[in-house]
Amino acid sequence: MPWSAIFSDTRSHVEQASLASRNGWAGRLAAVFYLASGVLSLVTLPLSSPDADLAGLATVSVAALVAGVVAWIVDWGRLTRRASLVLVPPALVLIAAGNAFGGSDHFTYGVFFLLVFVWLGFAHAPGTSLVFAPVAAVAYVVPLLSLPREELGAGLGSAAVVLPLCVLIGEALSRGTERTIRIEAELQRERELRDRQEKLDAMKSTFLRAASHELRTPITVCRGHLDVLNLRADPEEVAETLGLVVDELARMGRLVDDITTLTRLEDPSGLHLESFGSDALVREVAAKAEPLLDGRLSVDLADEGPMVADRQRIHQAL
Repeated sequence: MPWSAIFSDTRSHVEQASLASRNGWAGRLAAVFYLASGVLSLVTLPLSSPDADLAGLATVSVAALVAGVVAWIVDWGRLTRRASLVLVPPALVLIAAGNAFGGSDHFTYGVFFLLVFVWLGFAHAPGTSLVFAPVAAVAYVVPLLSLPREELGAGLGSAAVVLPLCVLIGEALSRGTERTIRIEAELQRERELRDRQEKLDAMKSTFLRAASHELRTPITVCRGHLDVLNLRADPEEVAETLGLVVDELARMGRLVDDITTLTRLEDPSGLHLESFGSDALVREVAAKAEPLLDGRLSVDLADEGPMVADRQRIHQAL
């Protein structure tokens, strides 16, 4: 296989594994944020504003807990990266509802908006926080419209500060996370390629040792027979020795041809690619192998369609 194909294949597998892992982690993180927010809201109910609707706040908290449990159960690793974005609108709705039921104490809900954008920054690509900024603005501002006129200005002022800050944090985290993931993926690819290179080097070393041994044997045989060959030997003995030497030299030639073939296969330009039917190739190989196997060959042909390869090399390998 050409090195470029090995690199491409390794890169593809590493990126897919990294993406699946990240998707699963992002979904679990969202579940933790939901659950933690629900628990925090329930624990702080006694500290709510005097004019807060405690029943409404409790309902919002329970809904957040339920959403957290559902988000924890879903296998996000099997879904696309954007699939987990469905968790954002319910979160914003729950925050808006909590703000509406929270009475005049509207400053405490900026933390929950920040939590959403922190998750967006960790889990999704740059620009996602900007996309959700208008939706977050609606979720922040709509509950404030029910405030008295004298408090509305302070509420809108907090929105003007909190929302840009949330988007800024989300984008900063997103870009930093993307950079970190790219670096980790490159390091993983380097490790994969290094491992493959070490295996290939080990295979080459093993092959060279075996080839060296196989070449040394016929050389030793030839030299041994020629050393003991008497110049006045009878023609029959000379013919026998020459036949043995020629046979051993032919064996050496086959080994050299094998080494040459392996060397050529590392060069993609040494392959002559063409399109042909796999069933036709199997028929050709079976026809040549059948006499050698004395009726023990059984061929079950299945038309797998055309394949693109070096026909001669595939034939040789089979």
